[in-house]
Amino acid sequence: MSFLNPFLLLGIMAVAVPLLIHLINLRRPTKIRFSTLSFFDSLQESAMRRIQIKRWLLLALRMAAILMLAMALARPFIPSGLGLAGAGEQPGRIGILIDNSPGMDQVDRDGPFIDQAKQVALDIISRTRSDDRIGVEVTNGDPLNLPVLNAVSAASRVEELETVNKGNFLAANMESLVNRLETDRPAGRIYFITDGQATQFDDLREAETVFGLEQDLQVILVGEDTQSNTAVTEVRLESELISRDQPAVVSASVRNFGRSPVRNHFLSLDVGDEIAGQHQLSLEAGESAWYDFEVLP
Repeated sequence: MSFLNPFLLLGIMAVAVPLLIHLINLRRPTKIRFSTLSFFDSLQESAMRRIQIKRWLLLALRMAAILMLAMALARPFIPSGLGLAGAGEQPGRIGILIDNSPGMDQVDRDGPFIDQAKQVALDIISRTRSDDRIGVEVTNGDPLNLPVLNAVSAASRVEELETVNKGNFLAANMESLVNRLETDRPAGRIYFITDGQATQFDDLREAETVFGLEQDLQVILVGEDTQSNTAVTEVRLESELISRDQPAVVSASVRNFGRSPVRNHFLSLDVGDEIAGQHQLSLEAGESAWYDFEVLP
């Protein structure tokens, strides 16, 4: 088992808190015996025994709750079940499909989403055998079209991956990956590492419909659970007259509809196949702002 946020496993140390509180409260009360209450001794012992059992059970439940909370925050996953061949069998084949869309440039407390995805992929690769073969592919832009690789070569290619501001071709790229893995026998497990944007999963359903995904597919999510909700609400041309080679100004209004600030998004204006301008967004929750782009017609 591996963890996407192993640093949070330090929270397991908090399990000692309920135990310390319990030990501090173990002070034995002073017994004062009254002759008129002596016949209650047997009843008192049985009642105290039940109370002690309940206290130990409550302590165990508190410690288990803290332990499970720390484990959940560390986000465990099991990449060891790679669907590869066992010992003495033929080499296995797995596929790793990494989301490299612009949304993977977002950053949370664990760093950029794309770096988290690459780290998960490297962790998976590190658990393969020396004779296993690995296919690596991305979701956006041109397919890599790489042959199946050994662990060292696959890790090298994963480290080189970057996000691209191009179209999403998840269905086509996954089909290409499956075809490369099935050169001589069916592929094993395919890992899809993504931040979980809904648009990616729409394309994933299309991929299953187009060519029939019969492989064992495991989706691994990276990044925070809550996604931002930012949109362009208005675009207008500020220049009254347009002429060749004379700068024209295009303005765009962007609003943060989410409940958390936006710090790591970019607003770009594309003219043809080139980026004419780009702004980094910095918006509080519910805030709107205008951004200007200068374009040469």
